[in-house]
Amino acid sequence: MLKVKQGRLLHTIIHTMRQQRQEYDAHGHIKKKKFTAYSVEDWLMQAFLSAIGAADKVLGDKIPDYNSMIIIELKKTPAWSVQVFYKKDRNQGAVDITQHVRGCKSSPCPYEYFLWCCDDYITEDVSKACAEEYYGNQYNH
Repeated sequence: MLKVKQGRLLHTIIHTMRQQRQEYDAHGHIKKKKFTAYSVEDWLMQAFLSAIGAADKVLGDKIPDYNSMIIIELKKTPAWSVQVFYKKDRNQGAVDITQHVRGCKSSPCPYEYFLWCCDDYITEDVSKACAEEYYGNQYNH
């Protein structure tokens, strides 16, 4: 069900990171936008944290607070890596949650490890993912 709930968002984030890395590798810098923001409801933020494997450690049995935020930072220092931060509300600073991402043992997390965390939860086609969830292997599109 996570693929249906947040798979398109995760696909978009991963796709953007890959594009930025390819652009940097080709030109030595990123010409296009260097910052992207998405505004989502609490249930989608919770689904996203679940998909990357961090929900239990970050949220426990609660839902994200109003004004909470997830920050994903792609870095080249000197190898490509990713850091993930969670900001609970406007009164608290961002906390590094990278080590709670599936497959990431430290912060920053190697870029490839971050990409591998979520393969089962990424989709470009939500309708197809929904049909597969409902019909299982019987679905042929």
